[in-house]
Amino acid sequence: MTGQEFNAILLSLLGIAALVGAILFWRMFTRMEKKIDDWFSLHLGCRERQFKEFTNKKEFDEWKKGRDLLWRRINRHAHDKDGKVVITESPEGV
Repeated sequence: MTGQEFNAILLSLLGIAALVGAILFWRMFTRMEKKIDDWFSLHLGCRERQFKEFTNKKEFDEWKKGRDLLWRRINRHAHDKDGKVVITESPEGV
């Protein structure tokens, strides 16, 4: 086997290996693209469901008006050893 034949065989093997690598890379890339598209559609669906199910800050603030005493009691309470609720800080106006 001469040097030219050896080089020809080596180059053809490298070409085949490069072709196989390119095919595998393309296959991986298309699968990754499909997974990203699936994830993105799930993400957008989740955001749409959250928008429908949860309220926004402005609506919550409007709902919260007049309920400050209730929120203070909820946020400043504790439980004794029997599980009874104990208000830890007396809210203003009570």
